[in-house]
Amino acid sequence: KISQITQPLTTGVIAIGTGAITTAMSFEEAMAKVQAVSGATGDDFDRLSQKARQIGGDTQLSASEGAEALLLLAQAGYDTETSLGMVDAVVDLAIANQMDLAEATEIVTASISSFNLEAKDAVGVTDVLSTVASSSNSNVSDLGEAFKAVAPTASALGFSVEDTAIVLGLMANQAIQGSEAGNGLKSV
Repeated sequence: KISQITQPLTTGVIAIGTGAITTAMSFEEAMAKVQAVSGATGDDFDRLSQKARQIGGDTQLSASEGAEALLLLAQAGYDTETSLGMVDAVVDLAIANQMDLAEATEIVTASISSFNLEAKDAVGVTDVLSTVASSSNSNVSDLGEAFKAVAPTASALGFSVEDTAIVLGLMANQAIQGSEAGNGLKSV
């Protein structure tokens, strides 16, 4: 009789333990990928691991998802210092706009490179995109698509991220969004 009473409890404890082991393995696997792509070793790798765990502890994302964000930045060619400087902006953009990390990373890194900005400007870029998206008939995904088309031209003509995003927001209010807006603005 006692075993019938304790069996559900024992099964639950085993399931929790198995889940914790799987999560730990997933994190270790994710960090192994970060290490392979970034080439980080020693202190640099430890700092990346610590940052991924911090993301898991401070946000709704898991530590493995924090590692994924760092992996995506490494795949975009950023070194450890730059990745550590940009990852919070990428994570915040993804969470605030309910986007996946890959899309948020692509938008941030493309904007940074197209406008010849530095990693320290990532927070400003994400703030501009989020502000324009929330105050226009657009969203960050559409602005990201528009930026892909127009950012290199806008930057070459001396326009800032802010100016470009505002114009794209105004276009979105006229039902011209995404790549259509970017291509339209590029041809002006």
